[in-house]
Amino acid sequence: MQRLDLFMGQFNNVLLTSISVFPKGNLTVANIGTSEGRIMQVILSRTEKTRPHINFHLDDNPVSPSMAIDEFAGYVLIVTGNKVTKVPLSGPGCDHFRACSDCLSAPFFMGCGWCQHNCTTRMKCDPQLWTQQYCPPTILQLLPLQAPLDGRTNLTICGWDFGIDEGRRFNAKKVSIDIGGVPCNVEEKQSNQNRLVCTLQGTNTTNANITTTISSAGLSDETNVFSFVNPELTDVFPTFGPKSGGTLLTLMGKHLASGTFREVSVGGKVCAFKSVSDTMLECYTPAQNKASELGVKLKIDSAVRKTNVQFIYKENPVVLKIEPARSFLSSSRLYCLASTSENSSWDISFDALK
Repeated sequence: MQRLDLFMGQFNNVLLTSISVFPKGNLTVANIGTSEGRIMQVILSRTEKTRPHINFHLDDNPVSPSMAIDEFAGYVLIVTGNKVTKVPLSGPGCDHFRACSDCLSAPFFMGCGWCQHNCTTRMKCDPQLWTQQYCPPTILQLLPLQAPLDGRTNLTICGWDFGIDEGRRFNAKKVSIDIGGVPCNVEEKQSNQNRLVCTLQGTNTTNANITTTISSAGLSDETNVFSFVNPELTDVFPTFGPKSGGTLLTLMGKHLASGTFREVSVGGKVCAFKSVSDTMLECYTPAQNKASELGVKLKIDSAVRKTNVQFIYKENPVVLKIEPARSFLSSSRLYCLASTSENSSWDISFDALK
């Protein structure tokens, strides 16, 4: 005889200690107890996976195999250790559903609906505010908080209940995003009901703390933490280094940490990042084939900023002499005479290791 798992594997790692079932309309509902003292309620189905709509901790003791169901009174009596708990067959109410999508996904017999920011029954809410049809979006976080006005920044918005359709599924076509009057196009493959990724279009003016609005099924939420900025480069140093690369190059400016993608290049070759802040960016220069003067360019998303300073690649230095040639075992100071092919030389001093 083949075993049929009506829970479709979702309790494989859970030790179940009790189970009782009861009919509710045309549904079969199971009350399930665990060895960890949790009680769950789940609708049984042969065709689709259903997750528990009730799951809470009753006691530190295991739930006893003995359960008594009183369908007339609408309760199930559950034993844990020496304690008896009376749990409604229709669940412990709607308040424990924190997200609207979970609230509206609750079984019909619980009578749950969304009332502004809470899940309640109809009797606990103004009838004009209570709904079982749509979920308003909720914005929790935006990343990044600043983007270049040139556009093409990928904006990530975290929250709840984005684009939930009538079937409680995510539908990107139900979502529109407006950033201070600038549309942000939703990237459907990277988005879901709790995370939206959209691509910003460009704008002509900088603006701080502008309104970000997400609309879904006629409902909306907004926040005022995002800003369009104009990245600037004000200084670059040093202005020269060896053609072998590896010089720590520092770029000074404004809004250098804005956007999501940034790249510094010298003569078309990428500079390896060390650190970045809003006013300073550090990277290591790439190697070049020959001594030359090359431009420095910063790219943030689609914004490109160039400097008036040319970075000068010089011939690699050659060590001509180190003095003294011998020393004590304890550390001492050495002197190095270095030179390039440009008829220039300099002295370098350093401490020898023990």
